[in-house]
Amino acid sequence: MLSARNRQIALPLARRFSTASTSNPNISFFRRPTVLLGTGLVGGVLMQTYYGTADDFFSGKYRTNADPDALLEFYQAEELLKIFAFQQFLGPIFFKFVMDGITVEDHIPGPPGKWDARMKSLNLGMEVEFKLTEKEMVTEEGHKVLGSFVRHERFKNFIPYTPILLWDQTWDYGFKRMPDGSYECFHKGRRFYGPFFMRLAVWAHQTIVLYLCKKYVNSATFGEEEADDDE
Repeated sequence: MLSARNRQIALPLARRFSTASTSNPNISFFRRPTVLLGTGLVGGVLMQTYYGTADDFFSGKYRTNADPDALLEFYQAEELLKIFAFQQFLGPIFFKFVMDGITVEDHIPGPPGKWDARMKSLNLGMEVEFKLTEKEMVTEEGHKVLGSFVRHERFKNFIPYTPILLWDQTWDYGFKRMPDGSYECFHKGRRFYGPFFMRLAVWAHQTIVLYLCKKYVNSATFGEEEADDDE
């Protein structure tokens, strides 16, 4: 128990410290710029650690009974690129802008057979290397059919007209025949190198691409050339 005199000294002193801690901005923890900067840096490091550079960062698939020849044409030709460029939403202008600046190299450096070709889009600062792998299989009835197809691609994005790399990603797109005769189509992100916010943007973009591919491939007019423009 405090004596009457001690209370007379302690209580005003306590009120003084209490008032100072709420009124002095230098005492407030969250008002210090260095603390906010430190919190932002820690948050950025954590986001980069968990959502930045990674292997096997995306996986999506769907089933279809579509004609395998139509599937093959879709996944190895420019129809897939049109979906990448959201042509159905943005129209042909953006896709044309991308394709107009593209150059193709058939002979590229590196181990023989690693890549089939390389494309460069000067307008976007993008470099794309790809390899197409197609395999046949024999059914129980002895018929040769298309067993699987893989479009292995590597996308490297630079600041346009500079050698400064922004991000680097490797993907597998394709399909394989299932025991019941249907085909399972897959989109797999094999490797991503770059900032976390770009990986999140890529995830959102590829999620929409997967959905659009599923809707298009399973549509009633898929594979009919006269209906391609309408689709």
